[in-house]
Amino acid sequence: MSCKEQLRLDRDQFTQLVDLMIARNLLEDGKYVKVSEQVGIALFILAKGSSYRDASDTFKHSVSTICKYFKLVLDALVILSFDIIRPHCDLSEIQPQVQRGTKYWPYFKV
Repeated sequence: MSCKEQLRLDRDQFTQLVDLMIARNLLEDGKYVKVSEQVGIALFILAKGSSYRDASDTFKHSVSTICKYFKLVLDALVILSFDIIRPHCDLSEIQPQVQRGTKYWPYFKV
């Protein structure tokens, strides 16, 4: 199986993500688990909707180790998201199609 099928990223994207995590000091190698494997564990769980037990069987680490690194990677992704994910428009303005539509407008009324 390919990286794309397992983690929903191609190899170059995966490598760039790992390098970015290291460069920004968001993750560091553990005693037995390198950053690339930590990111792989988290992406495997997220991409497949897998349990810690499934990831434990796949990566050959204990469930507690999987849980620990999954949380660390998620925390790092949240920090990284503030720099990478940006809205394409001003979020204080209500989009015209929402404001004119009857379906969503009741939820946006102030």
